Amino acid sequence: MIKYITLFLLAATILSCNKKNNNNEQDFVAGDVLVGFNNGVTIEEAFELFNKYNLKVHTIRNFVYEVTYPEDKHDSIIAILGSKPYIDTINWKPKFEYNYKWETTIFSINFFGMTQTNQDDWIKTKSDLMLPFLHNEYSSAYLKVPEGTEKYWVSELQKSNIINWAELNHIIELEQ
Repeated sequence: MIKYITLFLLAATILSCNKKNNNNEQDFVAGDVLVGFNNGVTIEEAFELFNKYNLKVHTIRNFVYEVTYPEDKHDSIIAILGSKPYIDTINWKPKFEYNYKWETTIFSINFFGMTQTNQDDWIKTKSDLMLPFLHNEYSSAYLKVPEGTEKYWVSELQKSNIINWAELNHIIELEQ
C-alpha cells in the first residue's frame, strides 16, 4: 500500500514539474511545503528541524517501527495507538504486518496535527511501548508555512542534511 501511495505522489510530482505554468505564480497551494526525508532519519530529528524553524507540522507519513510484542498483545497496542488524537484511525488505522524484507513484524504510521504536545506524547508513547524505529524509506511531511514564504522554506529546508527533497505543493491539472 505504501508503495502505491508513493508511486502516486511521485507521478503527481513529475507531472507537476513537467506541466507548463499558465498562471505564472499561482501554480502551488499557498502556505504548503512538502518534504521527504533521507533514509535513517528518525522522527525526533524531523521534529527537531521543524521546531527549530517554528514550522507547523500538518502531517508526517510512513515512519516504520518494529513490533517486538507477541501476537496476542497486538490488539492492546493497537488500542493504545488508536487512542492518540494525532494518529489517523479513520483512513489509516494502525495495523501490524509481517514484512518479509526485514523479516519482522512492523507498522507504519501517519501523524496529523503534530503540535509540540503531540510530538512529546508520541516520543513518550513510543518509548513506553518500546517500539524500535526500523526505517523511513518513504517518509515525508506536509508543512504549513506563512503564505508568501513557501519558496524560501523550500530553499531553506533543502539545505538540511536530513531532507532528501523539498517542494511546493503544486497544483496540477490532469488531462482527460
